[in-house]
Amino acid sequence: MNLLSITDRYIAKHILQALLMVLVVVVGLLGLVQFLEELEDVNDSYTRVLALLVVISSLPSLAYQMLPLIVIVGTVLGLGNLASSSELTVIRAAGISTARIMFSCVKPVLIIAIIAMAASEFGIPQAQGIAKSLKIEALSKSGSYENQKGGWYKQGNEFIHISAVDGLGKIYGITRYLFDDENRLIAKIESDSGVFGSNGAWHLRNNREIYLESDFVTKKTSTELNLRSDLDPELLMIMLTSPNDLPITGLFEYSNYLLSEGVNVGPYQLAFWSKLFHPLATISLVIMGAAFIFGSIRSVPIGQRILIGILIGFSFRFLQELLAPASQVIGFSPLLAALAPIILTLIFALFLFWRIR
Repeated sequence: MNLLSITDRYIAKHILQALLMVLVVVVGLLGLVQFLEELEDVNDSYTRVLALLVVISSLPSLAYQMLPLIVIVGTVLGLGNLASSSELTVIRAAGISTARIMFSCVKPVLIIAIIAMAASEFGIPQAQGIAKSLKIEALSKSGSYENQKGGWYKQGNEFIHISAVDGLGKIYGITRYLFDDENRLIAKIESDSGVFGSNGAWHLRNNREIYLESDFVTKKTSTELNLRSDLDPELLMIMLTSPNDLPITGLFEYSNYLLSEGVNVGPYQLAFWSKLFHPLATISLVIMGAAFIFGSIRSVPIGQRILIGILIGFSFRFLQELLAPASQVIGFSPLLAALAPIILTLIFALFLFWRIR
């Protein structure tokens, strides 16, 4: 059975050509902006060449994040060009229904969405890890990793801040605050770096220790200290990585870990459902773009088509960004926050199709 007819291939060709053009423009512009931002951190160790390599390693993640916007603009452009040349009219006159044409638009984008989802699981996190490793390793040589956000971890009466972790699991800029049972600060220990040993402990190097006694303060330095912790390098890299940059399996595992620790898992659950429904979100925007082409913008100039596609894409993104914090503040399910923009988009697109029947 031939899954792709001549019409499918012809429409897919125009859609994919438009998507490729939009992809190059959008990712190229975002990459340029990121490179200019990286130049602010450039020093003797973190050179412009390394900054460029970091940006290049981050491009797959940028493409994945912007895929819904790229898809809606590409669909409006590709299908709009067919409408402007009256080719859609000819296709419909040949007895092919609007729904069938819309399905022809969905097929190639669905393949792209599935590939993108697989890349977000097996390729993009690794590329992001390479980018982070390159930057952190270079910044550590000049001691300027402190500008990294890092993360906090509580262990008993101890609060630990880690500035950065590279792709090999080496940590940098460790600050530990120790409290007694009455919540009084009794010590502060700063370490330049640390590695995870075979004995299940972190070996912290170049340590500066301050101990607060009732009547005096003791300061000393040490070459190496051991820190026993439940955090292994893999879990630590997940903890210090933005939820949007984690694979679906990593989000699932870390969410379960946070639940076991009694910590809020909202942002990670939201990222998990958003990634899981990413192909569906992409398809919903294809349907929306097709609905506008068949409805109100068949004969408008190309500039207006691009503008309409961008407005639809940013509206969808805005709704996602609005519901994400709302789910945390109001307390409704992250699943609902991830699904609501998709459902609303599909309902509106089907309404437009119903109007033009």
